[in-house]
Amino acid sequence: MLKVERHQALLELCAEHGSASVKEISDALGVSEMTVRRDLSELANMGKLVRVHGGARMPSSAHGTKLTHALTHVEKMQEHIDEKRAAARQAALIIQPGDTVFLGGGTSVEFMVDYLPDGPIRVITCSMPVFTALADRDNIELYLSGGIYRRRTSILRGLPGERALQSIVCDKAFIGTTGIFHNEVFGTDTEVGSFLQTAFNRSTERYLVADSSKIGQRDFFSFYSIDDVDAIFIDSNITDEQYRQLSEHTRVICG
Repeated sequence: MLKVERHQALLELCAEHGSASVKEISDALGVSEMTVRRDLSELANMGKLVRVHGGARMPSSAHGTKLTHALTHVEKMQEHIDEKRAAARQAALIIQPGDTVFLGGGTSVEFMVDYLPDGPIRVITCSMPVFTALADRDNIELYLSGGIYRRRTSILRGLPGERALQSIVCDKAFIGTTGIFHNEVFGTDTEVGSFLQTAFNRSTERYLVADSSKIGQRDFFSFYSIDDVDAIFIDSNITDEQYRQLSEHTRVICG
């Protein structure tokens, strides 16, 4: 494969998913990781890619990078694992014994389960993976919201859950996202987005938990503004410019 053909294939791979790791590119193109790193540096210097830890992402346009398709829950659990854990670990640190917390859908939020405090807390969730992981924890008073189960994302959604939330007040809500662009927080499903919006509005403190690949991404439905959240927990792979832009809207806490 000629270099120009390799560069084109690499750009198409990143465009399809929004970002890609060095290993993913190496496996897909059948070239060494050293060659991939060299190609990424050249493309980044030309402004066609943005280098991130372990790979690259597409640069954001004035309208953001549109997600090409909704990933399944299983697919999401296999991407950016270290980054998601870093954000989740930092987010869990602010939960105190006695807190009532809402843990929304999203794999970054799911990783918080491993770092919750030992003291007694009350957890409300719309995520089946979160509910299952916490079901046997004696120190947690656990509530599962109602609604229709969406297998693709493992989330309960719909009017029954929203109505249940309207009579509950949480101390802290932690919600994931499929994309953050400018001051907008995006999701794929309108019903899920509406439910998460209600969860945020019924919480005293509101937090986003996301990995850095979500920055500059937009999806189908904008359900909240980061101007109205208390902080965003994110991994340390964000660029200085991304940190500056996010900080104009909310507090940024890097893990």
